Amino acid sequence: MKTIFIALMLVTVASPTLAAPDAPLSTPPGASPHTVPPASHILGNSALNSAPVSAASLPNVGKVLEVIETDLYSFIEVTNNNGSVWLATTKTKVLKGDNIRYGQGATMSNFTSRSLKRTFPSIIFIDRIASM
Repeated sequence: MKTIFIALMLVTVASPTLAAPDAPLSTPPGASPHTVPPASHILGNSALNSAPVSAASLPNVGKVLEVIETDLYSFIEVTNNNGSVWLATTKTKVLKGDNIRYGQGATMSNFTSRSLKRTFPSIIFIDRIASM
């Protein structure tokens, strides 16, 4: 009888955890524990910022060679003194031929984009760019 009671207590206590193992420890009011907020909620409506920026905050400069858009992200190939490089950021309005500034970001090698069905040998994930 004691064993059944302990087993029932364990099931009762563990059942919310078993029902949603990937839920965060705390969920903001009105948010679903299974929904990931779009990147725009984290980074603002766009990674492109036309406000004046210092060269120290966005030290890299490049000319846009190609832009590939997805629902949430922009993949931007730029050329600079070191050759061409791919950047990934939240969806941003940028055109081929634009000159932009961008930060250091985080570089990944052999990154595969499932939405594009493409592997980038090297890509830099950045949080913002600025047009020049």
